[in-house]
Amino acid sequence: YDSTKDLTLHADNNWATHLTSDGTTIWVLDHTDKKIYAYAASTRTRDTSKELTLHADNANATGIWTDGTTMWVADGQDDKVYAYNRSDGSRDPSKDYNDLAVSSLPDSEKIEAPKGIWSDGKTMWVSNARANRQKLFAFGLITEAVELSATDITRNAATLAIDDSVGNWHYKADKAPHNTCSSVVNEPSTSLTGLTTGQSYTYTAYSDNGCSNGLGSVSFDTKPTPGARYPAKDITLERNGVAGLWSDGTTIWAQWYIWSLQTGGVQAYELATGARDSSKDVNMHASGLKGFGFTANASTFWVAVYQTSKIFAYDRSTYSRDTSKEFDLHADNASPWGIWTDGTTMWVLENTNDKIFAYRVSDWTRDASKDFDTLTAAGNVLPEAMWSDGTTMWVSDYEDAKIYAYKMSDKSRDPSKDYSTVSDIPDTVTRVTGIWSDGTVMYVGFPQEGKIYAYAVHAP
Repeated sequence: YDSTKDLTLHADNNWATHLTSDGTTIWVLDHTDKKIYAYAASTRTRDTSKELTLHADNANATGIWTDGTTMWVADGQDDKVYAYNRSDGSRDPSKDYNDLAVSSLPDSEKIEAPKGIWSDGKTMWVSNARANRQKLFAFGLITEAVELSATDITRNAATLAIDDSVGNWHYKADKAPHNTCSSVVNEPSTSLTGLTTGQSYTYTAYSDNGCSNGLGSVSFDTKPTPGARYPAKDITLERNGVAGLWSDGTTIWAQWYIWSLQTGGVQAYELATGARDSSKDVNMHASGLKGFGFTANASTFWVAVYQTSKIFAYDRSTYSRDTSKEFDLHADNASPWGIWTDGTTMWVLENTNDKIFAYRVSDWTRDASKDFDTLTAAGNVLPEAMWSDGTTMWVSDYEDAKIYAYKMSDKSRDPSKDYSTVSDIPDTVTRVTGIWSDGTVMYVGFPQEGKIYAYAVHAP
């Protein structure tokens, strides 16, 4: 017993019957007040901003549990579990567990007096206060969307399907219905076989008991084979044409340039949603730079400018020019295109002599020991864009409809990690002018297209 951690309840909270916590807040159900009181776990003081007043129909509350978004409250008289929005305390009937004692069920399966409830995030367990009910009844936790991991997806282009069940939710439709409630429809008749790889789907599902309270949905992407197109992750751009790509994992920047107007810039988009975020744009209009290469670290953006023997720099906090971080290129590196840095070395792609030059970030001096001189022999004779994950360097080509892969360790070719870029690309575009990856998706930009195309990454 540790009395130092005791929590003294408010004077009005004098008939406490059940409690739950998310680790930050402790909620205490009061039977007489028809209310859930809240206390800060760290200080054990009351927090009225997180309290909930129960609906009038929820008059015999017996148990509570929350996932942080929804608060569920069991009612021992209504044979029901009520749902409330945690944010404002309002009712959310779409997440109620109804008719727990439905007449069509055998007595042993009826929950006529639900009392305690708890969930692990996938399954909701409900205790029954009636005599001779020696078990906890399990239900699928009702949520708007359940994200499935890659292991839950069967990788078969012809018969893509979801595993039969995840937790207590059943998703596959081409199986016998398992409803135990007579008042609800069977599972959807649409089969999950034959889905298109790399697309997003939302699918209606029922929980184990099949009752109306179990209705929910699952959102998932069908995973393409490594190296194949992944249309679900494409990002639509505000402007046609990409001259370079880079992301910090939250925002993705798409570099653009219009030859006829001699103007360009860098536009920002949310990586997860593809939404524009103009507050993070990098404006290069004033200098008229022909930007064709883009990379960054935590504090600086660097831009390669075609037919200019210099790398330009911009401050990431202000998006303004930072000449102190700029450097001149070697005389043979006069037509830079793609650039990438690991923080120690900056690699700059030379478009005219099929070579990648290396520079030390510490003082911008040449480091020829890290150059790539293997492009010409590989047939990668008109390179335009590049990006690396630290193990592999990917380099596009002006004419070839693919992205070449090279080992960073010895600069040799690694064809097993090449990407074909013709499939599903309008007008059979072959030029790739922007490359970046988050380790799951390879994002590819083209000079004529108004979106960033996505591919599933190759296995390590």
